[in-house]
Amino acid sequence: MSARLWTSCLLPGLAAFACVTTGAAVAKPGNRISGIYSNVHLSPETGDLGGLEIEFHAQGPKPHALVVFCEGWCNQWHRVPVELRGDKFSLSFSETLRDSSGSKVGEDHYRIEGRIARRSLIVHLRLNTNQWRMKLDPLRSRFGLDVAHPPTKREAAVPQRPPHDR
Repeated sequence: MSARLWTSCLLPGLAAFACVTTGAAVAKPGNRISGIYSNVHLSPETGDLGGLEIEFHAQGPKPHALVVFCEGWCNQWHRVPVELRGDKFSLSFSETLRDSSGSKVGEDHYRIEGRIARRSLIVHLRLNTNQWRMKLDPLRSRFGLDVAHPPTKREAAVPQRPPHDR
């Protein structure tokens, strides 16, 4: 085999094969779901915000998400662990409800399960005894999460259990 045939035909083919196989080997589960997904919208009649927004951070050893559910307004976001299974995910968290003086008056329990459907997410949200099915579309930047405030230091100090522990 001549050196010219080796460098002009075989070497580029081997390099392309190596790139394809190397790329597939480093693909990690969860990479496809990383990003911001939302259906948060502003009501033109009332000025209220409503919907769900999730920002996934699926890379690394501890996948997590920033989540806000908006009913009238986007009040507080939560950082919670995410369980990933192929194109499916689940997460759970609780939110302490307080009155204007800061006293605890209750607690909301959220369970969100979903899957990737093309570029969007189809999610099933359970909030206490209420349930919704919704579609979340990808966003380039935050909307509901930017409106909401972070958890207080007291709330952030309480670890959220992974979804499979509930």
